[in-house]
Amino acid sequence: MSYPVSQLGGRAFNHDNSGSAEAEYDRLRDLARQEQGKRQHCFDKACIPPIPPGSRQAYERGDGAAAHELSEEGKRHGQLMDQYNKQASDYIFRENNAVGRVDGDTIDLHGQYVKEAEEILEQRIRYAQQTGQTHLHVIVGKGNHSPAHVQKIKPKVEEICQELGLQYSTEPNAGRMYINLTGGPADMPSQHHTGAGAPHYQQQHGQQQQQQQQQYGGGQQQYGQQTGYPAQHQQYGGQQQHQNQNQNQNEELEQLAQKLLPKLFRACPNPLISETIFHMHIPTYLTFTSHAFPTQTSLRHPTHHITMAPIDIPRFATTQLSLLAAELAAELATSTALLSTAAPAALQRAGLAILNLQLAAQRTGLGGKTIVELVPDPAVGGGGDMAEHGIRVGDVVGVGEQARGGERKRERGEMEGRRVGGVVVRVGARAVVVALDGEEADVEGRGGRLWLCVLSLSPTCFCVKLANDVTYKRMNQTMSKLQKASEAEYTPFIRVLFGLSSPTPVPPDNELRELDWIDPSLNDSQKNAIKFAMASSEVALIHGPPGTGKTHTLIELILQMLKQNLHVLVCGPSNISVDNIVERLAPHKVPMIRLGHPARLLPSVVNHSLDVLTRTSDAAAIVQDIRKEMDDKQASIRKTRNGREKRAIYGEIKELRKEYRERERGCVDSLVKGSKVVLATLHGAGGFHLKNRQFDVVIIDEASQALEAQCWVPLLSAKKVVLAGDHLQLPPTIKSLNSKTKTKETNEERDKGRDGTGEKLTLENTLFDRLLALHGSDIKRMLTTQYRMHEKIMAFPSAELYESKLVAAEAVKARLLTDLPYPVEETEDTLEPLVFWDTQGGDFAEQIEGDEAGEKISFGESKSNEAEAAVVRMHVQKLVDAGVKPEDMAVVTPYNAQLGKLSQLLKGPFPGIELGSIDGFQGREKEAVVVSLVRSNAEHEVGFLGEKRRLNVAMTRPKRHLCVVGDSETIGPGSAFLKRWMDFLEANADLRYPALSDVYVGD
Repeated sequence: MSYPVSQLGGRAFNHDNSGSAEAEYDRLRDLARQEQGKRQHCFDKACIPPIPPGSRQAYERGDGAAAHELSEEGKRHGQLMDQYNKQASDYIFRENNAVGRVDGDTIDLHGQYVKEAEEILEQRIRYAQQTGQTHLHVIVGKGNHSPAHVQKIKPKVEEICQELGLQYSTEPNAGRMYINLTGGPADMPSQHHTGAGAPHYQQQHGQQQQQQQQQYGGGQQQYGQQTGYPAQHQQYGGQQQHQNQNQNQNEELEQLAQKLLPKLFRACPNPLISETIFHMHIPTYLTFTSHAFPTQTSLRHPTHHITMAPIDIPRFATTQLSLLAAELAAELATSTALLSTAAPAALQRAGLAILNLQLAAQRTGLGGKTIVELVPDPAVGGGGDMAEHGIRVGDVVGVGEQARGGERKRERGEMEGRRVGGVVVRVGARAVVVALDGEEADVEGRGGRLWLCVLSLSPTCFCVKLANDVTYKRMNQTMSKLQKASEAEYTPFIRVLFGLSSPTPVPPDNELRELDWIDPSLNDSQKNAIKFAMASSEVALIHGPPGTGKTHTLIELILQMLKQNLHVLVCGPSNISVDNIVERLAPHKVPMIRLGHPARLLPSVVNHSLDVLTRTSDAAAIVQDIRKEMDDKQASIRKTRNGREKRAIYGEIKELRKEYRERERGCVDSLVKGSKVVLATLHGAGGFHLKNRQFDVVIIDEASQALEAQCWVPLLSAKKVVLAGDHLQLPPTIKSLNSKTKTKETNEERDKGRDGTGEKLTLENTLFDRLLALHGSDIKRMLTTQYRMHEKIMAFPSAELYESKLVAAEAVKARLLTDLPYPVEETEDTLEPLVFWDTQGGDFAEQIEGDEAGEKISFGESKSNEAEAAVVRMHVQKLVDAGVKPEDMAVVTPYNAQLGKLSQLLKGPFPGIELGSIDGFQGREKEAVVVSLVRSNAEHEVGFLGEKRRLNVAMTRPKRHLCVVGDSETIGPGSAFLKRWMDFLEANADLRYPALSDVYVGD
């Protein structure tokens, strides 16, 4: 017989005033036990052992229909049992791991069944390793109150650590364990306190601890007094006993099931009953041994459980504001340093500026802004083409008058003060189009004068890339609102997203309402994700590993929401991510509007953009006349040389712009109201066009690449969100995180980010990551069929990062370069999907490179490996000689210096090949990809190759052929992940060892 914890005196909770919490926990566990009993009753009646005398009933009667009905009823009870146990597990986890009760590097497993504790810990370890944490303290209890004083959770923790290759030790408090997450020895810190209120709690409950030790025959000292650890973690009497009774019962059931299942399958002639037995008899918290059902890998793959305590919203917002300020400062510092110290010619060589431009045309754009088209000055030469540059659509730039004649002596450092701000709208080979910032142009003095100079056409202009502080202003405004909001203002949606409330439960997948699919080609995992997102009340995560059709899934989801007459806002962190969805939605004739300036000017995008619709829609008539008048005024400025006349016309344009904006706002409101789907970047969703407008659902694509503060721009007034992304690929790039200066101390500080304050989180911690840690896998569905990679290329990332759940679609699982739609010769290279050139031995050493003096702007040291680059060239040459087109290939590397070496070797002979950094290639794919790892040194230093998400991006880009070039002796010892990758390549790739005599290395 089992007893509620409140009746036995043992404490499953680690805090004062836990009576009501214990009662709620007992209630949930009791409901689970009731459902377990009802399920077993159905088993008995449906001929599922153990079978008491006289209870064969439906089976003996041969009544298959009755047996099936009983089986379905039992299945429903089993699902309810699982739900109640999950609610109890989550409930006590939140209570014991709330703010101030444990530190961020500590997890308390009290009150968990062993299987629950196993899944929670495995997920916490995986999450902690992915976010760079170095260690974990685990509270497991001492087992004082279990039968024969046997600890149940601690042996399971030890087993997990052994299988994951992690070293652990028992702390002076025998109810706690220390795990080193880096693979090194388990050397504990000298002192570790649990929670801000731990000493007070320890003193208050010391007497109760001694009483419980005497009651159960425990003769140990009170470990809290010896080590500073709170004594309450040992106080675990009745609940541990109750848990052990259930666990022993489960183990007996598992042994019985494994013994009887084969006989039962043979005994039941009805295949329906046999199938029901297989799916129902074993409780969901039991597992079969690997001998009975072998899996694809021996790696452990836990279900995501809660690994983060609820978040204190004001403290979270305060932390975000501080982090955003640091990030903006880092960005502005770089930009200011470049503009103040570098000559314009140096900026142009670095790709950060375009010089010698002239105005070709101007018009009035959205918001009354002046749109200018700048082209190369024909007097300078160049055949009309602009010099190579790195300015892209959406970049914030400065446009200004270029120094002339004697002024050139002063041009260094003056570009910052000789400009008007703007945003790049379009970039072409012979022109760059910029929307000038109206507010800055309206400033009298420097801004207004330069604005007039640009329009007057007479001076030669420059265009220089600037730091973008506009997005930070909007994020700061959003976080400030969140910081100042009172608790009464927290909507149920906001409470769920910060863990103050649990998400509304969603029925099991097999009970979700079936949908009338618009796209019949969807696979089962895509359909399940869509049904789950539709059924979720507050939040749903769609996890889309590489090549699994995430965008394809989102299009169907949007169309299904429109069938239910929902108003949908679709956002992404970049213009490209949003435009991709616009293009996919366009063929479905969806009433939609794209806010902002599309990054790709394809008709399917432009025709739905706000800029075009304000010109062509019925509502646009109210602004057309004033737009034409403004364009005429701007043109007249260029025709007069009189400064007074120019200033007068400029004043008229300012007044016209005000009237234009008022009229345009009415036009935009009409257009937005008439659109069922509104699409914008996360930043653009905070514009005046959507002010005070609510949507039924907000969908954020590429959420794993977005800053959380960005996501809150459209979410503050939202009711439901669907996040799509892959948190196992690279997060957003953060300039204020300097990996070169990180110390062990700062890494240990970052380990404390789970404490509920949000104070130790960095900007790399995305909303997708945080919600998964906060609510566990119940809010997530993963897409599992991938349509990109050969199954041999897919094997390692699937096993290591995606729980061995990825399955290669039939059309791609075995395709090779020889199957390309053009002739490719069969060679040892084109017939292999996976090749590893292992440069071990020391002959292919890396080099550290700075910038060439006077030629480039200094961005610090970078690594290169000239000999390894030669191996890359040799392999590319072999593929090209076999018939593979260079444009179907890419070479990626983590280091810019190596990218320079590769460009020198490959761009000439193979002009169509694509070269890039690993980070910049995220979201891309090619038929063949060569990865140059660069690092080769006696110290086994791997730098940021230790970031598994970066390597995940690198190894999941190819479709048919992946070639890795690197030094296994250097890379293998770098981390446990790298060691497993090197072992995998050695066992599964076509392994080759180059010699310097086999490759060409330049002088």
